[in-house]
Amino acid sequence: MTQEISCTFIGVSLVMRRLLGDLELKPFIWTLNALGLISCQYNDNHNGKKQFSRTQYHKIRSVAIVAFIQILCVSMFIYWLLYRDEFDIKAYNRTGHIYMNINFVFGCCVVSIIYLHFFLWQLFYMQLLATIMKHQRNFSVSRCHGWNLRHCFFLYSFLSITAVWNNYKAFEYTQLKLGAWTCYQVMYDVVFITCGIVVILFVAMTKILNCCLHHLNSEIYKLLTEAQSIQNSRHLGWLLAQRKNLLDLCQQKISDRFGLLIVLVVAFIVFSASSGPFYLISVTLKQKIDNSTAYVVNFLVTLYWNVPWMTIFVALLTCNVEEQARNTAKFLAKSCRSNDGMDKMIDKFLLKNLRQKPILTAYGFFSLDKSTLFKLFTTVFTYMVVLVQFKEMESTTKQLEKGS
Repeated sequence: MTQEISCTFIGVSLVMRRLLGDLELKPFIWTLNALGLISCQYNDNHNGKKQFSRTQYHKIRSVAIVAFIQILCVSMFIYWLLYRDEFDIKAYNRTGHIYMNINFVFGCCVVSIIYLHFFLWQLFYMQLLATIMKHQRNFSVSRCHGWNLRHCFFLYSFLSITAVWNNYKAFEYTQLKLGAWTCYQVMYDVVFITCGIVVILFVAMTKILNCCLHHLNSEIYKLLTEAQSIQNSRHLGWLLAQRKNLLDLCQQKISDRFGLLIVLVVAFIVFSASSGPFYLISVTLKQKIDNSTAYVVNFLVTLYWNVPWMTIFVALLTCNVEEQARNTAKFLAKSCRSNDGMDKMIDKFLLKNLRQKPILTAYGFFSLDKSTLFKLFTTVFTYMVVLVQFKEMESTTKQLEKGS
């Protein structure tokens, strides 16, 4: 009876682990499908392996969505060219108008490029997701990252909803005409939802690979503590080969392909992040408090303006793949060696990894680590100071012109 209960418990546990593993990337794939960034059918075949399939319907749908997005972006850009004065927010002066107009055009370009990029590289991204899920199954790492990925998706969903609401409240008091108000609202909503899923998908994939590296490091550490033999030496060689495959996947596929998109997203974050503090300093804090409720709402909306973007960027820098990669070298360097074959293998590995290049980068422009966060805040603060200085200089110039 006890054996039957234990067997049943083990069977249920295996099934639950399997289900958790299956569900991990499904919300991300569903979201990509819903947004039209990829268009495919994700299912399981009889062998239990995931597969992506594309029918003629998916190909037509993909072309239709990317065409719609391009037409939408071009239409908003043409409307901006024809009625540029309608996009000027009354609370701003000329400096604020130029800054918001550049933001609007930049946002349209970012959305257009992201959709074109995914359209041209859809098969690559499907193969990449399939490869990562294959590693997930091979190393049985579902329990290692399960809730982390769900938290990432819930965070993205929450930030998207609050960002849309915040954009609506922010432009509610601008007194813009309907056409300009709609263009601003659509652009800011679409650019956050699109950039957000790109960043969160990047984070999810790197978290899975990070857990695979953690699993390999555990196996290597366990192997080094055992009695050394020819079989262990071969097993160590296999583990190091798998580690190299994972790092190559990070560097050659994820960093290179996603790197271009990450550069675009970070550039937009850096440029647009100054708009919240700029509006707070130049407009909100100088307003007369006629309606306390409206003033408090406006103040809170302004404070929250950058929170979704900053949260997305901080999530981008939590991918600590390099830490797991360094741990491998630490374990091997501290190991007690006596087997000649294993000694040569470890020495060769340590020699190759003396100067390890950054694993996750934004197409080589900058590494995705915690030091980049400080650089981002410094850049945003610098842009904000420059904007405020231009605004004050413009106000001073107008006063001098009136006086003369």
